[in-house]
Amino acid sequence: MSASAVPASTTISHAMACRIALASIILVAAVARFWHLGDAGFGTEYYAASVRSMLSDSHNVLFGAFDPSGVLAVDKPPLALWIQAVSASLLGYSPFALMLPQAVEGCLAVVLVWHLTRRVFGDIAGLLAALFLSLTPISIAVDRSNNTDSLLVLVLLLAVWALPRAGDPAAPWRLALAMALTGVGFNVKMLAAFGVLPGFAASYAFTARASWPRRMLHLTAAGMVLLVVSVSWIGIVALTPASNRPYIDSTANNSIFDLVINHNAAQRFVPRGWNALAAPGSQAATMLTRLAARSVPPGPARLLDPRLAHQALWLLPLALAGAVGMILSRRREAAFIWIGWTLAYWLVFSAAGGLFAPYYLVTLAPPMAVLAGVGVVTLARAWTGAGWRHGWLPAVLVLSLVWQADLLRPAAWDSVQAGVLMAAGVGVLLACGALIAGFGGGAPIGGSGAAQTWRQRSATAALALGVTALLIAPAAWSIGTIAHEGGRPVARLEPAHDTIGRAVDRRAGEVRALLPFLRENRGDAAFLAATSSALLAAPLIIATGEPVMAFGGFLGTIPVLDGAALAQLVDNGDLRFAIIGDNRMRRARAPAETDAMAWIRAHGTRLNLATVAPELRDPRFELFDLRPGQTTPGARN
Repeated sequence: MSASAVPASTTISHAMACRIALASIILVAAVARFWHLGDAGFGTEYYAASVRSMLSDSHNVLFGAFDPSGVLAVDKPPLALWIQAVSASLLGYSPFALMLPQAVEGCLAVVLVWHLTRRVFGDIAGLLAALFLSLTPISIAVDRSNNTDSLLVLVLLLAVWALPRAGDPAAPWRLALAMALTGVGFNVKMLAAFGVLPGFAASYAFTARASWPRRMLHLTAAGMVLLVVSVSWIGIVALTPASNRPYIDSTANNSIFDLVINHNAAQRFVPRGWNALAAPGSQAATMLTRLAARSVPPGPARLLDPRLAHQALWLLPLALAGAVGMILSRRREAAFIWIGWTLAYWLVFSAAGGLFAPYYLVTLAPPMAVLAGVGVVTLARAWTGAGWRHGWLPAVLVLSLVWQADLLRPAAWDSVQAGVLMAAGVGVLLACGALIAGFGGGAPIGGSGAAQTWRQRSATAALALGVTALLIAPAAWSIGTIAHEGGRPVARLEPAHDTIGRAVDRRAGEVRALLPFLRENRGDAAFLAATSSALLAAPLIIATGEPVMAFGGFLGTIPVLDGAALAQLVDNGDLRFAIIGDNRMRRARAPAETDAMAWIRAHGTRLNLATVAPELRDPRFELFDLRPGQTTPGARN
């Protein structure tokens, strides 16, 4: 039946059903992202401290300062943190205020995925893509954190929205807008935003209705727009004298270009030879061996490892079907964009031999959701065909079940994973059985209202059952992710023992226990304390909003200040107390103490923490009085 032959009431009913479905999906996405949001604390305290510092000084806002005095800047562009600062200024500084922007950005990303998929592949594909993204576990984990990746994903989706479609008379301008938005993504997370560029460029180069010379000219001009927007903030930093801005964290030479090229690019993806930094048999070498055992080594099959695939790849077979459907269709622009986006990040993540975290896979979540949504529609259409294509639908459903069964295999089988797999298996097998047995076999899937026959409805119901069954596992991981408290943004089936997250929480609690002593004895010093790392300073800044200097950068390996600079602060009366932490990651990367740490040990008096804060139990840091001539309780002789 043609669209024109469908009664108006039927068309209205279909449109209303789509609106209800979209509203339900948005509700699911919102509940997953807002439920008890912020209850687990401030998330990454490094970023949370920077937001609090921004609330006290506009200079700190411009440069993304970590501490209220603007001594150190965080190792990312501050755009995402600016939005968190606006939220905190309106709602008050709290975990919820800092997490709120990311939750909103995650919901907006779901709506954008629906719109971008629907306008090319239709209502059903759009709704499915939105549903799949709303239940992608790593998307939920990141959107419930204060990490910057939620904004990155949203901006990249906006760039896709801006890209010109076939025959668009304003194609060059829309291409320039898309590149400008990608440049905004650079100002969120630097080169991590550029993974979409190969697909964007290929889409325009091979589909634009213009001569090849004009296409190349348009791409070159758009590239200039990308460059200008990308370097807008780092240009300001580079042109500002070092004495007039904070020290750039994670750089050895206080250079913004070193941050872009080295720390946020080369160190992420090039093997760093960490084992060479630790002597064989040393504590640092043992720690590195344990880290390597917990990580997934780079290689072609890296992202297929369950430890990473759990995050975003539950519907991989459906996404592959969608990629095939895009290639076979005439929507070449969409194929270049979404397949190109997926392949670029997949290749980079597979080869990354440096710093790598599972939450990086959040950039794969949107294209995987779109491809999976298109895949379901492609399979539904193939079901109505003849010959070998007729068997695609049940075959891919079964393949998806086998894939999820492989991901669900636990080291020690437990009832939760067994229940998830059993429920998914029963649903998929019932759906395939209904299809193969002829309950709608070969009947068109889709239609609406009176236009549907009984066979169509039964085939549609069978497909819906199969897809729903395949969503049980990612939904279970999403629920576990929502229930998880603290630690890094990572998807999990059940709240688990997160050794790194708990170690961070423990250290934060121990450092905060020093607050009464520091406030009572700092005198007129400008700084509450100086710490060897930002990890030690962040809890104090979050709790007080007072100046706390991290003279060693994030891990304590960066020469933000040397011993002479600390001595000058002490002589001026601006600093009295210093905290040096026992950070194993620091010792692995820089076994020798920095000049500032050596000066503190040589000129300061180590205090007895049992006297200073009796509630502390085996803390991994030391407290020094740098003006020992003054009366201080708890000094060791």
